Amino acid sequence: MRADGPPQPGEPPRALLLGQAVLAAVLALLLGLLAVSVFQRLAVEAEYAQVLDGHESQESNAVSTYTESVGLAAAVDSWLSGRSSRRDVQLARALLAQRLAVRDATGGDAADAAGPLYLSSLRALDEELALLPQGPVPADRAAAYEARLAPLLADFARETRSVISNYQRSASDAAAAASQQRRTTEERQLAVIVLVLLVGLALGLWVSWTVARAHRVGRRLLAEERVALDGHRRALRAASALEGGQSEVLELIATGAPLPDVCEAVARLAALATGRRTVVACADGMLRVDPPDSAGLPPAAECVSLWTWPFGPGTDGQPHGHLEILGADRLPLSEDEVRVLRRCVDLATIGVDRDRSSRELVERAELDPLTGLANRTPLLRDLDLAMAGDEREQVAVLFCDLDRFKVVNDSLGHKAGDRLLRQAAERLRGQTREGDVVARLGGDEFAVLCRSVGGRSGAEHLAQRVVAAFREPFALEGREVFVGASIGIAMADRPGGTAASLLRDADLAMYSVKGGTGHGWAVFDHAMEVAAARRLELDSALRRAVERQELTLEFQPVVWMSDQDRISGFESLVRWDRATDGISMPDSFLSTAEENGQIVDIGRWVLQEALRTFARWRDEGVAGDRVVSVNVAARQLHDPGFHDDVLSALVAYDVPPQALILELTEHTLIEGADAHQALDRLRSVGVRVALDDFGTGYSSLTQLRQLPVDFIKLDRSFVTPLAEQAGEQREVLRAVQHLAEALRIGVVIEGVETPEERQELVNVGFRLGQGFLFGTPVDAARAAELLRAETDLAERPVSASTAVRTGA
Repeated sequence: MRADGPPQPGEPPRALLLGQAVLAAVLALLLGLLAVSVFQRLAVEAEYAQVLDGHESQESNAVSTYTESVGLAAAVDSWLSGRSSRRDVQLARALLAQRLAVRDATGGDAADAAGPLYLSSLRALDEELALLPQGPVPADRAAAYEARLAPLLADFARETRSVISNYQRSASDAAAAASQQRRTTEERQLAVIVLVLLVGLALGLWVSWTVARAHRVGRRLLAEERVALDGHRRALRAASALEGGQSEVLELIATGAPLPDVCEAVARLAALATGRRTVVACADGMLRVDPPDSAGLPPAAECVSLWTWPFGPGTDGQPHGHLEILGADRLPLSEDEVRVLRRCVDLATIGVDRDRSSRELVERAELDPLTGLANRTPLLRDLDLAMAGDEREQVAVLFCDLDRFKVVNDSLGHKAGDRLLRQAAERLRGQTREGDVVARLGGDEFAVLCRSVGGRSGAEHLAQRVVAAFREPFALEGREVFVGASIGIAMADRPGGTAASLLRDADLAMYSVKGGTGHGWAVFDHAMEVAAARRLELDSALRRAVERQELTLEFQPVVWMSDQDRISGFESLVRWDRATDGISMPDSFLSTAEENGQIVDIGRWVLQEALRTFARWRDEGVAGDRVVSVNVAARQLHDPGFHDDVLSALVAYDVPPQALILELTEHTLIEGADAHQALDRLRSVGVRVALDDFGTGYSSLTQLRQLPVDFIKLDRSFVTPLAEQAGEQREVLRAVQHLAEALRIGVVIEGVETPEERQELVNVGFRLGQGFLFGTPVDAARAAELLRAETDLAERPVSASTAVRTGA
């Protein structure tokens, strides 16, 4: 039934339906009451059963209390007459006390059920019994004792009998109340059931009468609807034809058909809907379509415009075209025809928008939005076409990468970086020829496709011009910025090459420039490809090195030059033992580990292995007060878990923190200023930090004062000049020694190779040294032998730990 108008034919009156709804609500309410009464009945039955259970347990307690009480009275009487001992009285009293503590089903004990009078008489009897002597009753006092106890026994016996009578009276009252509640609940439930049956019967009869009446009216209306349905079927067939035409238009739009084809389909649909000639005029030309049954229509020259409507606004805001209906009879269009024509206009607009969007997507897919240059897709397509031509040998690709772009981006911001990229694109366009394709591949990488470049010399000449142009400053944020460019050149003269491989070759050549060839550009050759394959193979193998247990450690001693070259500790040096290449030195693989992130796992392994070896030396009793140092890489220092890794390893191998020295380069410490907090936390527990290769990097005295270090390790470059410029270099070393003493920093001299160098260093005042003169790197077993040999010697007067604490 509709709520916004009078009842329709066949619908029952609203008052009738409202009455049925009210009666149904009453029935639902009664059913709810019935459910409630059922639950109440169940609760009453449960309560009744609980009462019976409680009475049973209470009866047991009452009878047992009575029996034990009588037993106590009999025991007292027997004791007074001399027939039993005092122990029987005590036993009877204990049995009564045990019974009084027993709880019934209601949770109360027998004492509570007996009542206060009973308990009072029992206490009075207990108090009197407590005054009587132990053992048998004296014959001369029996009569006196009996006279004292007789009233109490009589009172106790009376209260004992009242226990049974009280129970019977309370049990009878409770049973009567529970039985009355059961009868009341049953009567209420029966009344609700009768009401539910009566109301349900009335509602069922009422609804049946209403359904029968509605059925009669519905049959009459159905006959009327059949007549109207025949007319609608005829209209439906015509609409189906229009729907087919609309589906055709939508399919053309969805499949990306050309716009003229879409407009022609729209014109056919409009002609079919109106039976008149149709004109679609648009920016791409004019289409005139006649309806399928156009035979007998007047010529187009005799027709006039009956209806026109614009569609598809163009880029300038003007309509892209219009739909026009022509006819000679001048009869106006019906509302249904106009509605279909407006739908045709909408379809034409959709087609125009789809065509414009397709063109924009193509442009966006092939143009870099920041610089307006071509992107990788058109570059590869044009490169394929160029390499397929007859002058393949004259095709070259220049791969250009900006130098120091990240510095600009990080210091001046991304907006300045974007402006730099746009200026770079303009400079690149300015140095290339008209037929060259300039593309941005992403980030700060550009590529240039050159046809008819004139061979390798012509490509190098173009690269030289580009490099020179990029050496000029860029104006950003009111300042001059210098970035430069690295260019890789690849010629298409290699047989079997593809566009993608040529671009890759140019990228490899550019990578070699980044590696430091010194020109600013480089031409690809086969050696670069081999080097790239070697780097890839090395990267893959290195990722499995720790897992395959291919890494080993060697230990180079650090000695007290001022104490007969006694070993102060060892520096741990990692080696890679590959089955294919043998032992590899760190310089051959650590840079790759830095790039791919494996340096973190390798550094963690080196730390754990060094501490595990040092722990074994301590167990063997040869470690003494010596130390072990471990090199730490920059990425390892920035790892969030570095601090925890160090402490966990120290705890796991039970190595004191004072025995561990972490060696870091100047670059790692200065560039990793954000990680100084982790180093300070480690130093606070006793771990010490050494600045490795001091003198080869920044070597700023101000920074040295601010860095969290305990030692500096002077590079061999400080030792080498002693052979030729002993005087001057001795003063330099003495200045470094005085600086270290002022800063309370220990100094280790690296690269000591001759006795003369050692003596000069000792004369200056240096105490700790490291180099081939004192020992080359050895494995853990050989290092243990060196320590064992020193342990057998006489004890030294000055220990290493003491020297370190004094700043040596």
